[in-house]
Amino acid sequence: MRLFLHQFLKDLRQTWVVWALWLFFVLLQFLLAALPSLHADAAAAGAITGQLVGMIPTIHAILLFVLIPGLILQEPTVGTSASWLTRPMPRLTVLGSKLVSLLILLLVPLLGQCAILVSHHVLPHDVWLAGLEIGLKEASWIALATALAALAPNFGWFVMAAAVLFVF
Repeated sequence: MRLFLHQFLKDLRQTWVVWALWLFFVLLQFLLAALPSLHADAAAAGAITGQLVGMIPTIHAILLFVLIPGLILQEPTVGTSASWLTRPMPRLTVLGSKLVSLLILLLVPLLGQCAILVSHHVLPHDVWLAGLEIGLKEASWIALATALAALAPNFGWFVMAAAVLFVF
């Protein structure tokens, strides 16, 4: 357990800037969703808020596609510098620390969106269905980025593979 915690904290320390940006934009998205109209009387403020609400999911996706390879490629699975060749460590420890990080990336937006729905008096059954949809959508992006990062030897190859995938 101590080695697992050490591995998790090492991953967090090495990517803390991207984690902080991700958390900032997730919290900003929650704030903008929780407050339906910050300045309903001012048309310009409403337009700026609308643009910001439209940009945040894109920024969130970009940060995911930077953070996930940052986590996964710290111990690459392919290439001559693969972690299992250079630093023998229990596989479950490394896998577990990566999975906990990915679970955080999945659960924080999911629970936040469900809390916002509950605060707007949405019925529990509808919150469950919306949460399921939000979770599946978020999990699909995370799984895609994780698979690409696991197969890429470095971040450059990851970016090229992601660009090719999104073009096709």
